[in-house]
Parts: sequence; C-alpha cells; structure tokens
Amino acid sequence: MESISNLQSNSVMIFPIDSIHLPIFRRPDAIKILNESFKLQVLTQAEAFLVNPNQIVFRNGLFEYKKINYFIDELVIDDRRIIIKMTAPSEIIDQFFTSLKDVLSKIDIRQNRADLAPLLTTYETTCICKLDIDLSKYFSNSLFNEEISSSILSQIDSHGSKLVMNPYTLRFRLEYLDIPPKLRRNKIALSDKFLTIEYRERTDPSDQIFFTSSPSQTKAHFAILESLEKAFNSAKQVQK
Repeated sequence: MESISNLQSNSVMIFPIDSIHLPIFRRPDAIKILNESFKLQVLTQAEAFLVNPNQIVFRNGLFEYKKINYFIDELVIDDRRIIIKMTAPSEIIDQFFTSLKDVLSKIDIRQNRADLAPLLTTYETTCICKLDIDLSKYFSNSLFNEEISSSILSQIDSHGSKLVMNPYTLRFRLEYLDIPPKLRRNKIALSDKFLTIEYRERTDPSDQIFFTSSPSQTKAHFAILESLEKAFNSAKQVQK
C-alpha cells in the first residue's frame, strides 16, 4: 500500500437521551463561540431546514493540533448525536472531540447538565491509495472465466465496439448480530456497514489506484488493506 491521498474520516457518537440540550447550541452566542474556537460556519435556518430541521449543522471549520491545521468538513449536533466529518485521520477526530467537549461545556452551563460521554462511537474512513491488487487477474482465474464473460457480453449491445468485462469493485457487507443489552436498552440500533475497494474513477486499472472505504478507524483501515494485499498475492501464487 502506498501513495495515500484524500484521507477522510467520519465519526458518529450517540449519547444517552437528554445529554444534549439542543436549544442552547442554537443561540447566537453559542454559534459565535464555536466560530471563534474552530472557525465553524453555521448553516442558515433555511439551509438547515433542507438538511434536517432538528439538527444544527456547521461546516468549513479548522482544528489545530500539534501546529497542524485540519479541515472540519462538517459538524452536526442533534438531540442525541454528534457527527464529525474531517479531512484527517480518525485519530484527529478523537482529539477534536476532546476540544469540542471543553467548548460545549462552556456553552451549556446548566447546573445539572449530563457529561458528554457517548454510549456508542462509530467510524468510517475513506482514502485513495495504490494497492498491489489485480482484480482482473484474480477473478479471471476464478469466477470471471472466459465462458461466463462470453455468456454475459453476448447479451449486451456493443454499439459496434469491442466489449470487454472487468471486475471493478470488491464490496463486503458487515452485519452486527447479538446487539449488546446496553445498546438495546438505550434504543440504539447498529445498521449494516460496508467495506469497499474499487478502482478509482478515470484511472487506468493497470495503475492499481483504488478508492477504499472502511467502517473503522484509520489505522485499522490501513491494516485491513495490507491484509487484503497479502491475501491476494498469496492466492496469486497458488493459482500459478
């Protein structure tokens, strides 16, 4: 794995009910504090209504960590969740949330306010990278053999061109079974997630440049990609 670019991370944090008192964060003074702290720009009331009227949405912020500025693409606060999207590794999201909690505690000065401790935190990370994986070569020796390809292509109008069929995407569904009792009691569901590896649009497949998406933190994402590289190369050796 090399040439990593366009690294982005999303995190969804779900809190106990009534942990977030949304009207407090709608106040002009609260919005001003968030802008001064992180350069966040709140969506106008009309724009926010088009997204979700029960959320406050901020965009285009900056977070400085160890003298490096990271873009906050979006911060969403609703009555039970905080959603953070950044052009940064997921570890930076964790650092930003620590700073954000400090700022929010200065805004929400209610005497009996709940501590912002999430019941559940999920991550999704995406990036563009070069992988030593040849989907075409691997699948041509297994599922996408000449007979299957021919039977499919013979049914499709080529419009006078030569048609070829190449594998483009690997996509795995991850399902969560046996949801922990604590999440069930707090009415928290875990939706299916997807691990995706696909050739980058408008690139030559022979360059082996991929868009990848993983429902994990950044370090785990990279470890998964390295494991897949090893698995594909081991399979390639067996097929020889």
